[in-house]
Amino acid sequence: DAIAQVAADIVTRSAMPWLEQHLNTLETQISQSRKGFKNQLKYYLWRKPRESSGGNTSQPQAPAVQEQPQTTDNGSIYPLQSVEGQMRRAGDVAFLLRDYETALSYYRNVVGDFKQDKSWKHAAGAYEMWGVCLYITGAPRTEWTRCMESAYDHYLQQGVYGARHAVRSAVLHQAMVCDYKEAAARLMKVNADIPDTGLRSALTLEQAGQFFHQAGWARKGAFHLVLAGHTFNKLGLKCLALCCYQAVVSQYAPKQWLHITDHAHFTMARQAFGLGLFEDSLNHFLTL
Repeated sequence: DAIAQVAADIVTRSAMPWLEQHLNTLETQISQSRKGFKNQLKYYLWRKPRESSGGNTSQPQAPAVQEQPQTTDNGSIYPLQSVEGQMRRAGDVAFLLRDYETALSYYRNVVGDFKQDKSWKHAAGAYEMWGVCLYITGAPRTEWTRCMESAYDHYLQQGVYGARHAVRSAVLHQAMVCDYKEAAARLMKVNADIPDTGLRSALTLEQAGQFFHQAGWARKGAFHLVLAGHTFNKLGLKCLALCCYQAVVSQYAPKQWLHITDHAHFTMARQAFGLGLFEDSLNHFLTL
């Protein structure tokens, strides 16, 4: 209890006031650069996309920050001295303070800059947080769905390096939707969009199979679990493959589909033998 009280005091007396002060400072700096007719005119007429050489067309400090590690797929950088970096930071701070309307406005305003610079990773991240803010504030489903789909598409534009983030945005989106059929269909779209026959594909197929089963599509769910088990087996993950086959073999047995059940039991027998489960392996062989 004493430790919890100390932690609570640190948050309420130090962390929260510092975040509020930091947000006010960022808002002041952003206002000086963006608000007002003159600044808006300068932005729309003379702003140039950032280049990998480190030139910052909107702030004079950019040539001195070329060593910043925060780079995008085309080499653009957004240090805290840049307006884009300040807007993204302000949105994140406002989100931590649970001022979701303010955070939403910053994410919405900065995403255009990222798209103009063809900085797909930053644009996708802004879209993702924009969608989360819309979801939390109770906006219509079509609005946050559009943002999350835009985040997914922009992550894919980054290529192989954006695949992990694309999967994350898809998983977050399906958690927001809370619909098993739609979640399974979305996972299969991810599996088709990302050329990966490894562990990610197996896990995606397994999760999609479970969602199909929970949605009432038992046959479709069993089919995808078999595909997941086959993929696990190719990767040498025999224990995970055996779990997938065990989850579906009981569904096929009453249907008297002998070819399918024989294939499942034969595969399970080999997997159990490889895992040292000799008695289970023998039982599966005897079932053939």
